[in-house]
Amino acid sequence: MKITYTLSKNDYLATQEFILDYSKQFKKQLRMQRNLILGIFFITLALLLQLTAKSGWQLTWVTTFLTILALALFVSLFFLKKMTKKMVLRKLENNGDMHPELFTLTRKIELGNKQIKTRMGTNPPTTAQWSMVQKVIIKPDFILYFINDSQANLLYCPSMNLSNTDYEELKQFIYSHLPDERINEIKEKASEK
Repeated sequence: MKITYTLSKNDYLATQEFILDYSKQFKKQLRMQRNLILGIFFITLALLLQLTAKSGWQLTWVTTFLTILALALFVSLFFLKKMTKKMVLRKLENNGDMHPELFTLTRKIELGNKQIKTRMGTNPPTTAQWSMVQKVIIKPDFILYFINDSQANLLYCPSMNLSNTDYEELKQFIYSHLPDERINEIKEKASEK
């Protein structure tokens, strides 16, 4: 099965967001940031308690500042994933703006019985064996396959303009080459942006 397409900027950004949602590396990075913030929070809280105890429980400008800092750190934990994701996507969008050729190059995907070949423009093709694919995530708008925690590639996006028959054929091809436990099909439609 061969697919030729040009990737739109919206599909590029949506694909990158989709990859972030399912990337173990991104989740690991968030956990590390959360632990760092919690560490700073508890150190600040300990300093705050020590200063207020030494000053006879009177609030000074230092203890007030540390209280505000501790509260800000604690609140930031609740929005950490959203803020980090937004920063990464902004960086990817800037990368797309700096390299507009990403959205004009012809891309090709060739699915064979033993491997997946992808090519962008005149670059040499990259090849992945079906046995190397750790998981495939199928959504109505996108199909991605993950080689490892940090490397994901696109198998389907709206820019490809596949007919419903071709889309179903692509899904059947994937199901015939991978065991069901490596395929995660998400039924709901992605929200419009």
